Amino acid sequence: MLNWRALPVRLAATLAAGLPPDSRSMMVLHGQKLTLAQTLQAAELDTLQAICWRIGRLAYVDEKPPTSILNTLLGKTEAESEDSPVQYFDSPEELEAAMRAAEGGEPDGKRH
Repeated sequence: MLNWRALPVRLAATLAAGLPPDSRSMMVLHGQKLTLAQTLQAAELDTLQAICWRIGRLAYVDEKPPTSILNTLLGKTEAESEDSPVQYFDSPEELEAAMRAAEGGEPDGKRH
């Protein structure tokens, strides 16, 4: 790996322009830990695991969902994953109650 600080700026720019996105230098420059292919493969596997878990959950009610392989590879913990702004609802009623609460009403539908 080249010492970029030791190269003249014009030469460093010329060399960097031709680097593929999954080269070590470009990944360090962009702060990435995984290549795009690795990220997509891990996301696909997480989706497949989630589908299998949902199908199998019908038989085993108290089984916990599988941990995310992508989050593990990226170094994220379960707590960081739970802080996501995405919310999931098990029924339309839960969604409607959350929408009423977000609009300023009460979860039971009463407004003050």
